[in-house]
Amino acid sequence: MSVIVKQQNRNYSAASTNASLIQERRIYRPVVPLISTLVAKKQVQTKTSQRPQLLFARNLVATEQARLQEQAMKATKAEAAAEVIDKSHPPNQIYFTRTELLSQADKDQATWNYVLEDEELHLLHKIVMAEAEGEPYEGKVAVANVVLNRLRSANYPDTIKEVIYQKSQFSPVQNGRMDRVRPNEDCIRAVTEALHGRKEVSDDTYYFLSLSLATDFTIARSKSKSKEIGNHTFYK
Repeated sequence: MSVIVKQQNRNYSAASTNASLIQERRIYRPVVPLISTLVAKKQVQTKTSQRPQLLFARNLVATEQARLQEQAMKATKAEAAAEVIDKSHPPNQIYFTRTELLSQADKDQATWNYVLEDEELHLLHKIVMAEAEGEPYEGKVAVANVVLNRLRSANYPDTIKEVIYQKSQFSPVQNGRMDRVRPNEDCIRAVTEALHGRKEVSDDTYYFLSLSLATDFTIARSKSKSKEIGNHTFYK
C-alpha cells in the first residue's frame, strides 16, 4: 500500500514539476524576442537620427575641398602669369580697382586700366629723381606710389602729367628742379617696380613732406601720418 502511495506521490510530483516548467516557458519564452525587437528598433532610430548629421558633415567636407581646390587653381594661375611677366621693363598698361593699383598678374580684377605713354613714363622718372634723389630706394618707390595713388583717386586729375603738374602740389615743379634733373638707374627701376605693383606705402597715401625742409606744415597738421622713409614722412 505504501508503495502505491509513494508511486502516486512521485507521479504527482513529476506532474507538478512539468507543469511548473511549462508555466515558466510560457512566461519567459517571449521575453528574448521582445528584447531583440527593442534593440533592433533602437538601432534603426539611432541610424535615422544620425543621418542628417552625416549628410551635413559630408556637405561641409565637400564645400571645404572645393574651396581649397579653387584657391590652389588661383595660386597656380598667378604663378603662371608671374612667370611670363617681365618686371625689368615697365608695363604698357596699369590696372586699377576703385581703391587700389593692381599688379599685372591680378589685372583680371581691374575695374579700369590706364595706357602708359612714353612721355608720362619719363615724367614719372623725373619726379621721383627730383623728389627722392638722396632718399633710400624704398623712398623712391613710395614717391612713385603717391603719384599713382593720385592718378587712381577721383579727387585728382586723370592723367599722370596732369597729376605731376597740378598747381602747388610738387615743389620741384614749382622751383624748376623737375626740368633740370636726369633720372638715375635707381629712380628708373623704382618707377618700374611701382608700376608692376610694388607698394612701400598704402593705396590711400597721397602726400609726403620733408619735415626738415618744409615751410608749410598744413599737411602734417591736417592729415594722418602713414609712414616715415628716410627724410620723408608720408600722410593719408
